Amino acid sequence: ERLNNYYMGLLSTALALFLLVTVSTNLLHDTTTNKEGNKTLFSAIPTVSAMQSSSSLSSSASRIVASGKPYILYGTAWKKEETARLVQEAVESGFRFIDTACQPKHYNEAGVGQGWTNAVAALSAKQQLKRSDLYLQTKFTPPQGQDPNNIPYDPSSTIENQVTKSLETSLSNLRTTYLDALLLHSPYNGDKDDTMKVWRTFESFVKNKQVLKLGISNCYDLPTFQYLYETSTIKPSILQNRFYSESNFDVKLRQYCKEKKCNVSIILDINSQ
Repeated sequence: ERLNNYYMGLLSTALALFLLVTVSTNLLHDTTTNKEGNKTLFSAIPTVSAMQSSSSLSSSASRIVASGKPYILYGTAWKKEETARLVQEAVESGFRFIDTACQPKHYNEAGVGQGWTNAVAALSAKQQLKRSDLYLQTKFTPPQGQDPNNIPYDPSSTIENQVTKSLETSLSNLRTTYLDALLLHSPYNGDKDDTMKVWRTFESFVKNKQVLKLGISNCYDLPTFQYLYETSTIKPSILQNRFYSESNFDVKLRQYCKEKKCNVSIILDINSQ
């Protein structure tokens, strides 16, 4: 039965991707190899682009978002020392949406910053890209998701200070004055108060115009997401989860997000079971 569910999930995923390609002829995929498990990931938001020709107005991320067209995020996990080169190649090839995290354990966030700025410089003779032409999304990762020997903030400080330091580090790494989106990498296990401390700090960033949108990742529990949505002042506009059978493909969560007009960002792992 488990195997059948797995293959049914793959079939559903293939059908969904086929429909997306049918709707958007420019839809492309970002494949990332996880060397720690040899898994190939597709990091994408299926309801949200596509790479367009460099001469098109829609090659700007801000214009793509405003148009409501679908878009794909270029995922940057596990690229390590190759991050800068690969991000530069991605932007030069047409990708305008980039996902990363302030989590040195799995992401080289500074390499993302170097990569996109190198790409802008390399493209300057053909196309004058502005910061607003790119969409930079990163995450605050709680201490439990960090390498204890390489945490980008003081884990003994208050949660509010941890989040603030993480944002400062991300802005510096990514060579920008603002983020298009900031996500909580995962809810705090069984502690809604700590999750909300992070979120209240996130909300202050939006008010200060350091961040444009907020979201959460790896949240598979509907009551947890509902509590966050109903308790927050600035609502989550992004839910980023893996798409696999163990979570029943987030059917109830995705329905709730649809009702609340919250975008669902799907990470497809073709080896998940």
